[in-house]
Amino acid sequence: TDAAKKQADETKAKMIAGTFDGLLTEVVLRKDLAQAAGITESTPLEKRAAALKGRKIAVQGLNSIVHGYIRMLAKKGGLNSERDFTIAPMASEASLAALKSNQIDAIGDVLPWPEIAIHSGAAVMLSSGLRGDSPS
Repeated sequence: TDAAKKQADETKAKMIAGTFDGLLTEVVLRKDLAQAAGITESTPLEKRAAALKGRKIAVQGLNSIVHGYIRMLAKKGGLNSERDFTIAPMASEASLAALKSNQIDAIGDVLPWPEIAIHSGAAVMLSSGLRGDSPS
């Protein structure tokens, strides 16, 4: 019957999936700090990574993939991830506000948060798995 067919159609599973061969992790630095250090997106990755020295970096979760990405990025810049900068765990929304009010210096997160910081004019990209930067 029509009613049975309609009920069967409503119970079908619908799925949307995407594939990506890489990390959706990005690290951004406050724009004023990047400008003072002469950092742009075309600066070699090692120099961009070294700009994290002495900085306070927000991440959503300790020992997460994002935190691991920052540790690898630090190594690329010749930094020790245990002593050369501070990790500040905080929610993504809070990290944007903290960046804009100069309470933190950088954000490591997944999309869309780093991109929001860039498009608002508050930050510049240090490293992007999405764009093909490989800190390893």
